[in-house]
Amino acid sequence: VGVPPTPPAAAGLKVEVAPDTPAAGVILQGQVRAPLLKLNFTNGDTTEGKVTEITLKRIGIGNDGLLTAVYLVDEQGNRVGDETIFSNGVAKFTNSAGIFSVAAGATKSILVVGDVVSSGGSGYTIGVSLTDVKGTFTALNATLPINGNIMSIGAQVTTRVDIDSGDAHTATTSIQAGKTDQTVWEGTI
Repeated sequence: VGVPPTPPAAAGLKVEVAPDTPAAGVILQGQVRAPLLKLNFTNGDTTEGKVTEITLKRIGIGNDGLLTAVYLVDEQGNRVGDETIFSNGVAKFTNSAGIFSVAAGATKSILVVGDVVSSGGSGYTIGVSLTDVKGTFTALNATLPINGNIMSIGAQVTTRVDIDSGDAHTATTSIQAGKTDQTVWEGTI
């Protein structure tokens, strides 16, 4: 008994949560490019298509200012299109020439990331929900909204190490090349 052939993808653009979308967790105040939602865009058309608009809704317990910027990032970590911000709970990416393209029969993964406010966000939660996609495809095959996981925002812990120049320390003045286990500097931290 043979394996049945994989059915061809439906015509149009299929959008779904990527299997490796960020799990619910903690992001930190001041974190840059905090990962929020990973999406797979699959082009079932016979020609390349362009995504011209993506609309996201802010979800969680918080306000628009928790993320100071929102970006779309491709598989190589490069920013795709311009950054945006949330206004009245919505962030929209628009480019009539195409924010990004998806080759015929191909899948492109896009990660939604955000810069977290540097103070005042601890204790809130944030997430994003894909609410609309527009482009040059024959159809949109997606069940919207597509929600990412909710992230808690934690306070960044400040770590500091003081080395006092007045502390007694010893230094080796004659280091021999090739000799191992030599003390170069020693002091109290």
